[in-house]
Amino acid sequence: MSISTAFYVKNDTRAPICQQQQQQQQQQQQQQQQQQQQLSFEVLDYFPQALFLLSSNLELINANKLGHKALNSHLLRLRDNKLHFNSTQNDALVTAVAQRLSLCGEENFRDNVCSERIILRNGDGRCRSFTLSRESFNTKIFILSIQNDLLINDGRTRALAHAFSLSQAELRILKMMVKGLKPKEIAFEVGVSLNTVRSHLRTLYAKMQVSGYDEALSYAIKLLL
Repeated sequence: MSISTAFYVKNDTRAPICQQQQQQQQQQQQQQQQQQQQLSFEVLDYFPQALFLLSSNLELINANKLGHKALNSHLLRLRDNKLHFNSTQNDALVTAVAQRLSLCGEENFRDNVCSERIILRNGDGRCRSFTLSRESFNTKIFILSIQNDLLINDGRTRALAHAFSLSQAELRILKMMVKGLKPKEIAFEVGVSLNTVRSHLRTLYAKMQVSGYDEALSYAIKLLL
């Protein structure tokens, strides 16, 4: 019995020491995360694009100056301290991407795969590119960046036209689709009738082997940007 009692007494004296060490380690980790997070806040303003730090449920933690300017515009809105992307469809898409990124393993940060590009149609009808990334120093934080106007790669455009045997008129319409224009707007910009645009679109769908406008647009965005 005396041996048993001594054993328990020994454990009782060690337990508070272990708990203190764990608490100190946790406090040090929290301080390091806070310092790194504060550094991120300060660095944000040096980027030439709108940036936002978001929680795992897309609540706004901080933003740089360009990010604050973008709030409550045709790009996105802030409601109840949470970012919204001007349509329930856009909100659902960004949320789905955030959920996928939250499953990233720690080893993926080295390979830079814990980020994903999202193409959204804005309130003004144009398409804009966003990038959502998960922070390496704090996996509960996301960084959302808004890219500048979509730039279509000329080399990819020529390759796409060659691959699907697109005419100049069809290629021009496809590029305008990527920039966010609808058939009526394309007809106005080009100076042709809506029926002419629809005729080109039908030929375009057949050549690309897609079912309609949305599928052709999604395909073109992946290939041209």
